[in-house]
Amino acid sequence: MESDNHQPQRRRFFYGALGAILLGALAVALLPVAQAEQTVEAGAGDPSVLSLAPEPSVPVTEPPTTSSLPEPTSATAAPTTTAPKATTTTTKPKPTTTTTKPPKVPAAPPTTAAPRQAAPPPPSTGIAGPTAEEAAFLACVRRRESGGNYSIVSSNGLYYGAYQFLRSSWDSTAMRAGRPDLVGVPPNLASPADQDAMALFLYRQAGKAPWGGAC
Repeated sequence: MESDNHQPQRRRFFYGALGAILLGALAVALLPVAQAEQTVEAGAGDPSVLSLAPEPSVPVTEPPTTSSLPEPTSATAAPTTTAPKATTTTTKPKPTTTTTKPPKVPAAPPTTAAPRQAAPPPPSTGIAGPTAEEAAFLACVRRRESGGNYSIVSSNGLYYGAYQFLRSSWDSTAMRAGRPDLVGVPPNLASPADQDAMALFLYRQAGKAPWGGAC
């Protein structure tokens, strides 16, 4: 009987102790919350004082930077189009040479050197050639007067040529013989043929007298 009376007491003691433990644990658990509320209330009156309870540090895991979208494969990638190189073919234009044949020009006849014309013969005096007797007389006069020199002039400067004509006699003979071209020409400067012709004409007109009759 005595043991049965002690059992309710033990139970009450046990439950009382258990309740005290639970209350203590609860008080311990609620103490931070109460402190936080007190600090909030204290900070409400003075804004410069704000002491918050340390928040539990929660590890922040940053999301992966890689996109969740699948990367495009080489099959779906945009095709890289390489522009074809422009092939510039520079073809030089061929010069169009139009060769027009020049008109045929008739060949000039070969230029033959003109025959050298002889000096025109002296004007005809109408005097026939000398006879043998006259030719012998003229040869004798030339030999005696000038030694056959057609360009001689006498030492006194009065007589000229092979037949030693005076200038006055020469001019008058040339006028009568129809040779005015010889008038004024010094006898020694006239050609030998002209001197022979004037001497023959004078011989036929005046004979041997003009030369002294020696021949």
